[in-house]
Amino acid sequence: ISPVHYKAWFRRRGAAARMLYDAVYRAHEALCRERSAREQTAHTLIPALLRQHRTVQQQEACSGWSRIAKCRQALEALDRQGWQRSFHQKQFHDQFIRSCSRVFWKNDKPGQFARDHKAILEYNGWESLPQEMLISTPRRFGKTISVSMFAAAMLYAAPNVEVSIYSTCLRISHKLLRNIGKFLQLIFTGLNQEPYPTVSCNMEELRLRGPEGQQDLRVVNSYPSKVTASKNESRCRRCLPLHLLMFCFRVFLLLALCRCLHCLLQRHLRVWSRHGLFRQHRFVKDEGPQRAVDARMCGQLVRQSKLRQLRLCLCRLQ
Repeated sequence: ISPVHYKAWFRRRGAAARMLYDAVYRAHEALCRERSAREQTAHTLIPALLRQHRTVQQQEACSGWSRIAKCRQALEALDRQGWQRSFHQKQFHDQFIRSCSRVFWKNDKPGQFARDHKAILEYNGWESLPQEMLISTPRRFGKTISVSMFAAAMLYAAPNVEVSIYSTCLRISHKLLRNIGKFLQLIFTGLNQEPYPTVSCNMEELRLRGPEGQQDLRVVNSYPSKVTASKNESRCRRCLPLHLLMFCFRVFLLLALCRCLHCLLQRHLRVWSRHGLFRQHRFVKDEGPQRAVDARMCGQLVRQSKLRQLRLCLCRLQ
């Protein structure tokens, strides 16, 4: 029944009914206005709440903890895609994550990594977070494949990251970069995600656009590193055996000369002892002052190695 019919019905029944109708109609209009105000508020408030909720979810998804979890999920996705890692390769990757843990907190608030430092150590069972890691193994332990896998996982998980890999030769550097691209495709396939758009790709560099804004540019570089010595250094290396031989020859000559001097001195000592040169107490005790002075002079001549004067002194003593 429309309000017009209500008004006609109340008009037929008198003034009291008309007053009652006006009060009911005003209450009805107030309820309608309140309902429209609530609907308008809901239309403006609910989208704002949804935007705030999405912002909070994005912040939680872009924290350092979630990035470490994404890196591990990417490595596990490679296990499911036919590249099952060995026990040692899993140890390599755990140590790599330990060394690169600061990179995952790079876009967080200032000081957030310092506040989470103790929790990171306790959660992962680490004692410290060194930024350098040295791995030395024999051949065929999977070092090259491990580096390719981890570089692909870092490109997938860490924002604004730049990975530089130095290989032993040009062939290995090209192989590494191809493996990284292949492992990235396997990660996106295993996690059912759209691949990141490629900005540029050449023989030494791969650039991707990450999902965390326009400034999220993720780069991996693969360079050959062949260390060659200069001409002077190579000449010194070639001359090193000759220098070593000359040094040994000089040492040998010095030892031979010392040996000859030692034999000569022993011979003279035997001659001097045969003539009673060292028995100075006999001259000092039994002979006169002149022979004692001659004996002291002989001792001085022996110390000074003056052979000609020593012979004269010996003749005078005899």
